[in-house]
Amino acid sequence: MEHCRNTDQDRGHGWAARALATATLWLGMAAGLPAQAQVSAEDMARMRELQPGEFVVKTREGCGTIRKERGPNSREIITTAASRDSWEGACSEGMALGPGTYVARNDKMETVGSTDMWFFYGRGIGHAVYTGQTPGIYLGSKSESFSWDGISYSRNVARMEALEPRENAVVPRIWYSPREYANELAYTLHPACGVDRQPCVTEQRPSPTGNFFDGLKHLPCNGSCGSLWMEKAGPLFVAFDDFARQHAADVESVKKALEPTLARLGREAAVAQAEKERQAERQRQEAQAQQQRQRDEAARAEQQFRTSLQTMNPGQLFARADELTAQGDAVRAREVQRALVSRFPDHPLAATAARQMTGGAPGGGSTPAAPAAASAGGSATPAGTGAAAGRLPSAQCEAMKRVVMGTRIPSNASVTASTETVMFMTGTVLDMIAGGCPTDGTTPAQIEAERKERQQQYKAAEDACNAVQSGGRRCVAANHFGPGAAPGAGLRSPDPVFPTITVPKVTPQR
Repeated sequence: MEHCRNTDQDRGHGWAARALATATLWLGMAAGLPAQAQVSAEDMARMRELQPGEFVVKTREGCGTIRKERGPNSREIITTAASRDSWEGACSEGMALGPGTYVARNDKMETVGSTDMWFFYGRGIGHAVYTGQTPGIYLGSKSESFSWDGISYSRNVARMEALEPRENAVVPRIWYSPREYANELAYTLHPACGVDRQPCVTEQRPSPTGNFFDGLKHLPCNGSCGSLWMEKAGPLFVAFDDFARQHAADVESVKKALEPTLARLGREAAVAQAEKERQAERQRQEAQAQQQRQRDEAARAEQQFRTSLQTMNPGQLFARADELTAQGDAVRAREVQRALVSRFPDHPLAATAARQMTGGAPGGGSTPAAPAAASAGGSATPAGTGAAAGRLPSAQCEAMKRVVMGTRIPSNASVTASTETVMFMTGTVLDMIAGGCPTDGTTPAQIEAERKERQQQYKAAEDACNAVQSGGRRCVAANHFGPGAAPGAGLRSPDPVFPTITVPKVTPQR
């Protein structure tokens, strides 16, 4: 073991000499602007200009950053990827400026990592730390980098040391990116490479073809990855640290120069954020007010509905229930029907409403008002168009007869009130026919002829009524002048003459 330790030490000492000698070459390649305590305005103006091979991409918020072409077709790929990313920091003149966090996302808009960094008008400067957020071994992993004037270094291990690869662990990597893409270089320590899956150090250089693997070279460890890693990657570690020390003052000089601009941007952002919050608050209040108005309107409509249940006459209640049914509001329709049955239990329409609530409509159709068909532009044919739903008791038939006979349309009635009353009267007769009440007709053919005649009368009255309406109103059958109607309702003068309605004779049922 002691012999092995000495051998490793001798090998390490020889390696260090080679590494330090090689590092001087990297220092020459890494030199950008000369080290200085103050970066001139001319140098800062030049740093804002795009260099050969550079282009601007926009984040999803529209803030620009400077990127470098990395081979054929790379510009389109990089631009598309950047459009999913976000810059959480200031943006001036359309370019990222100052400190912030750059969030990277994949094509599923999942965050894969974030970098805490500084931008000088879209160009990264100074020290930055990337944190991986991809599930797996790279979740929470860190990489650090240092950039200045278009040159950058990046590594995911903090210091230069002889490392051995490990399975299921983050692979060590160091990367050098000069201004010229063709001179980029990266080393990675892998636990398994090639077809034989042996440990190796990979050397990555740009390929003219743009194919990643064309520029990838596997360097087998041959039993000692630590030595090979130190030999290949060591010079980059030395150059990284020296480059960062050399330009630390430059970075601080630029940051100092940007303080007034960033302070102004901060104030503007605060004002914009305050206005955004005020606008959001106004929208919230407007939404609440609108909701309150809707609640108030609903409450008023509910109150009006409840009041109408106690003020409408039987014909109006019957017509309202039919209208609600046509609108698909079965719950309220039943409430109106219950009000009709409760307030006017002896009225003939109460029996019809009760029958409808239990699922049986006279004639197999709807009620005489038929508002659904009328509102749809079709024929408003009243009830009694199909087979009877069941015979009405003789007392019910007699009550319906009395309602029709007791209804008189005064000479000064309005057109609407007159025609709607005619619709009610003919609809009631049709309900009587559909309910099997005795009539003038004795044979099925005579009864059918009478039914058709009443339907024609109903349709004529409905058409005449709708012809004088406005505002989209459609007429419904309603008894404005019979028993239970409000005194003096629906009167006007003069008024057209309406046809006399023949009431079917009622004979005792056996």
